[in-house]
Amino acid sequence: MKKLFIAIILISLLNVSCEKFLEEEFLSGENSSTITETQAGMESVVAAAYVSLRAWYGKENGWDLTESGTDIYTRGLDARVAGFSTYGNMVGEEQQRMSAIWYELYVALNTCNLGISAIDKTPYQDETLK
Repeated sequence: MKKLFIAIILISLLNVSCEKFLEEEFLSGENSSTITETQAGMESVVAAAYVSLRAWYGKENGWDLTESGTDIYTRGLDARVAGFSTYGNMVGEEQQRMSAIWYELYVALNTCNLGISAIDKTPYQDETLK
């Protein structure tokens, strides 16, 4: 009798749905397709393409990738950029810094590709601005 009672409780619990719990209210209504349908949205995509430059210009990671190992930049005593300066294997912190640089660059590339792929379908009042 006890086993039957436990089985009935388990079956009744399994039949309870959590659909209401899983319902989601999508407030913004924006995605990569809808944002590029208007001129203002496309302008925001262009502006967003420049955001990733913050991780590049004026930052040590950007300098390490572009200027280390050249005659205008040498590594200091801490040897943080030894792999960058000697074009050697990058291990530990250098590998993490390289991954961070490339992550930001791929984010920027993805944003630019979104803008390029949608610019012809976006209605502009002034075609020269397009």
